[in-house]
Amino acid sequence: HWLSADLSMQGLAFALPVGKGCFAVNGSSFGKADLFSEQQFGLAYAMKLSETFRVGVQLDYLSMRFGENYGSTSAIMAEAGLQAKLSEHLWIGAHLYNPNQAKLGGPYEEKAPTVFGAGLGYRFNEQVLLCAQADKDIDRDEQYRVGIEYRPVKALFVRAGVSTGPTQAHFGA
Repeated sequence: HWLSADLSMQGLAFALPVGKGCFAVNGSSFGKADLFSEQQFGLAYAMKLSETFRVGVQLDYLSMRFGENYGSTSAIMAEAGLQAKLSEHLWIGAHLYNPNQAKLGGPYEEKAPTVFGAGLGYRFNEQVLLCAQADKDIDRDEQYRVGIEYRPVKALFVRAGVSTGPTQAHFGA
């Protein structure tokens, strides 16, 4: 399905540093309007509380449209995250998505997923970063991810990784 219009995704984000924090807006769109489409818009604020600790929160608006006269639905959700620097090279982080368990509606009272994630990032040097993450959706099995980033020159990042649930390989530059 490479380059399939039905599976296309677009996104845009803008961040504005203000004092010790940063405001951001973002939006993304997935799918094709006549079959299935999903749009998400977010408003975020993040703050560096110290040299070793950062926090952020975001409010999201999610809209889903189903093709063939099946209708549409929307929900408002929240998310929050934090990062802590444990040593010169090691960071730890956690993220909670949809703690309010927003309902999407429909005949089965579907809920948007509620997911807790935690991870580590180890920077070997200015060129190599290794990351590992575990996510738990309250209604599904855990997912694990491992990735590596290599920066051969200042303007280029090469990334590769694997994830479970189902097992997938990832690559990007």
